[in-house]
Amino acid sequence: MMNVRAYVEMKFDDSHLRSEFYSQIIHEIIVQITLNEEGNF
Repeated sequence: MMNVRAYVEMKFDDSHLRSEFYSQIIHEIIVQITLNEEGNF
């Protein structure tokens, strides 16, 4: 049985998938920051 980290690293070893995965996370963070800033005004 593989450990989870090794499995995830293997799954995201393809650079296209990895960049797509991270850009999705970055997008979510930007959305959260934008919502928080709008909530402050």
